Amino acid sequence: MSFFGLFTVPAPFAPDRATARTIRELHELCANGILIVAGVHALAALYHHFVRRDTVMARMLPGDR
Repeated sequence: MSFFGLFTVPAPFAPDRATARTIRELHELCANGILIVAGVHALAALYHHFVRRDTVMARMLPGDR
């Protein structure tokens, strides 16, 4: 495995299509999970700001309060 073209690191395991497919699927699943969690987090912040009208979003901002 080439590290940004600077040097080569030996592969930790032998190339295998089934393992590569499993790792790719796991990577996609984790990426989608992070996107879902970030989206729910943003929606929760908007809910607090516009529906509950509390100071949660204001407390997240830097500066004087």
